[in-house]
Amino acid sequence: MTRTHKRKTDKGLVPPEAMLDAVRRVVEHGVGLRKVAKDRGISKSTLQRYVSNYRQNKQCSMSPNYFHSQIFTNQQERLLVDYLKTASKMFHGLTTKQTRHLAFEMASRNSLGMPSTWEENKLAGKEWLTGFLKRNPTLSLRSPEATSLARSTAFNRHTVGEFFDLLESQILKTKVTGARIFNLDESGLTTVQKVPKVISEKGVKQVGQITSRERGELITVCGIVSASGVALPPVMVFPRKNYRDIFLTGAPEGTIGLAAESGWMNSDLFVSVMRHVVNTTNSSKQNPIIITMDNHESHLSMAALEMAKENGVHIITLPPHTSHKTQPLDRTVYGPLKAFFNDEANSYMMRNPGKTITIYQMGQLIDAAWLKAATPSNIISGFKVTGIWPFNRNVFGDEEFLPSSVIDRPQSNAPSQKDVNNAPGQQDAQNAPSQQDAQNAPGQQNAQIAPSLEDMEAAGPSEVPHDEGGELSHTREDKRLPKGSRKKRIQQGKEKGKNYGCNLNSGNEKNSTGVRKSRAKKARKSRKQLIKKKAQKPEEHESSSSENEEPVLLDTDEDSPIHSEDDDENEIHLGPVNFKDISSESYVLVEFVAEKSTNLAYYVAKILTIGDETDIQVDFLRKSQKVLNKFVYPAVSDRHPVDLDDIKAVLPSPVARGTTSRTKGGIVFSVNFGKLDVR
Repeated sequence: MTRTHKRKTDKGLVPPEAMLDAVRRVVEHGVGLRKVAKDRGISKSTLQRYVSNYRQNKQCSMSPNYFHSQIFTNQQERLLVDYLKTASKMFHGLTTKQTRHLAFEMASRNSLGMPSTWEENKLAGKEWLTGFLKRNPTLSLRSPEATSLARSTAFNRHTVGEFFDLLESQILKTKVTGARIFNLDESGLTTVQKVPKVISEKGVKQVGQITSRERGELITVCGIVSASGVALPPVMVFPRKNYRDIFLTGAPEGTIGLAAESGWMNSDLFVSVMRHVVNTTNSSKQNPIIITMDNHESHLSMAALEMAKENGVHIITLPPHTSHKTQPLDRTVYGPLKAFFNDEANSYMMRNPGKTITIYQMGQLIDAAWLKAATPSNIISGFKVTGIWPFNRNVFGDEEFLPSSVIDRPQSNAPSQKDVNNAPGQQDAQNAPSQQDAQNAPGQQNAQIAPSLEDMEAAGPSEVPHDEGGELSHTREDKRLPKGSRKKRIQQGKEKGKNYGCNLNSGNEKNSTGVRKSRAKKARKSRKQLIKKKAQKPEEHESSSSENEEPVLLDTDEDSPIHSEDDDENEIHLGPVNFKDISSESYVLVEFVAEKSTNLAYYVAKILTIGDETDIQVDFLRKSQKVLNKFVYPAVSDRHPVDLDDIKAVLPSPVARGTTSRTKGGIVFSVNFGKLDVR
């Protein structure tokens, strides 16, 4: 069968209005058929056929019936088109074979006439798919970009909303403008460029283009740009153990050069980056700035955060796996930067035959590309499309959140979203828009009913416009949009050295994000519930003992290990701690509420410095798994500020310390922690 048909005659090109007028002149005005056919340029036999049909039925069609073999009506094909578009926007697009299989299922479940080959192969034909794509030019066969499940589902309305809440609170608190809002991010460039397309002989199977070497060396470029369109001098990390000034030959003016064996940014080098930011922006507590960046571990070193705190730098980290949407540099700067760099590297290879690109030429190549990519228009556009500045929390439409709707869960007879968010332990449970919001998204209603059109049946035949296909019959086995299965929720405690916060505020106030307040509120509520339960237990015991005919006898032998008097003497008692009872170098017991739970957990900590009741700097220890009541310092120092309300007991001085190289880091307390969950 010919897929591209070329018309060879003019048959069937007479407009329906002209054909109807010619037929009426013959039937109603009595003009001869040959004369009318000659005057109007219509075939005599064709006019004769329409005249006969008109005499039998005056409502007959005046155009050729080219759709007698069409399987789906125009309405049905539009529904199928909407389904394919929505599935693609959800990153679950259908291949050509899957689309053919979907068309066969749709036709069979709706009892539509189809060719016999469809039924034999259980698949729609290739010719149908070709014609379907021609009839719907808004569809095309594309090569999608591989996107991880974490990235597609992490970008949801709840997570992005929390980020904008943090950003808005910091903007209102610091009262900064676009000139004091910055974005920081790294990107890698190698000494081997990506070759461009070149003109070559047609029909040649293999076309080559010269590159510097087989495998290149990585140079990290750290860009810092402001929402006003200003680009600070970048920072370049070279893959060397020791830095040399010759590395920056030809680099952009003011560029800072660093060296690391891997060529990547690390926590030690990021201190120099933070110092570079402070020096170039003149930031201070009186003239603060806001920096948005991803939460890579190299950005969260204690030294860099302390430097940011001392110089009025407020750091807001982007939600994980969302930088492809919320990072201004990724959106509008680094794409052009890599394209311009490849062009410059290719031009260098053409101008210098036989020479390779090393790290000593990277400075001049990056300089030419950076000046073209980091333009004010590109930078301002990056902040605008991410909604950071001008501040716009509604910059992302419903279609951009469609990939995260795969993990949505239906909520029948559920409380409102506001009540759910305010419930204890539920702040992190709703990570995606509700099912009702997803169904109200543009294109979502038509896309969900594509295969069997069940919702059209519920609306009634009179409410649904049909083409010449008539009504449809439906089944309950619908082909729905992709939906993830329910996953088991695993309760996990606080990881060692893990920071769960998204806003790393470095101002004087420790609780600007509200994270610590919400946890403290949960802890107070949990303590009240525990107190109520303890108060009810004696009453329940008395009532139960009075109802039983025989008393319950307890074993009171002296050898019974149930209880010990020494345990009572050394048992720790929880309660409010006075501010005067604590001092630096003393050990305390700090209370936490586990994430997504109301269970209480306790950590032993050593007080380092005391500011006020809301600024007590402590160093947390970890409980040993082998020795009872022994605690050790973690490999990575875990220092954080706590409130006085979180401290529940002051521990006595350690009674023993290790003296050998294996045990000298251990600290032992002569107290009985009882059933407390000490970690």
